[in-house]
Amino acid sequence: MLTTDMISAAQSRTAILQNLSSSSNLSTIQSLVWGGKVEQISYEPGKTTALIKFMSGDSCQRFIAATANGIKMPGQDRIIFVDRDPSPNSSNDLLRGLIDMGATRCIRAVGADEDWPENSLLSVARGRGKTRAVDRIVQGKDRNGVCNVRSFLYIY
Repeated sequence: MLTTDMISAAQSRTAILQNLSSSSNLSTIQSLVWGGKVEQISYEPGKTTALIKFMSGDSCQRFIAATANGIKMPGQDRIIFVDRDPSPNSSNDLLRGLIDMGATRCIRAVGADEDWPENSLLSVARGRGKTRAVDRIVQGKDRNGVCNVRSFLYIY
């Protein structure tokens, strides 16, 4: 089923978080994001800026609208400022399919060993408590010959 978000022109799907503490980590940054499914969080440790790419432009717009006055860091005298990255981000057919199927996580492991058996990859993808449902694992190499593994996780 095609949604309006899918058939419209490429939209900005990226929000920029600014004024983060230089000691921030991905868990802290992830706790500041809501309003829709996230495709990617880009953050370099020690920096004060992070990029949040949502799976849809509508989700990104909801997050930006909800954080127009910034995000107050709990327990700190710090406001995180949220801006929209003006560059449009198109979504490919794989991403559109994942949105349609209700995927909640898609993990890509780059540089994974080629000789890892599928049951080992499945065990890692499911987690220690085996609480995550895994739909499929796709192994391959990118155009530079680097091994990568994609796990498509559906959390129920």
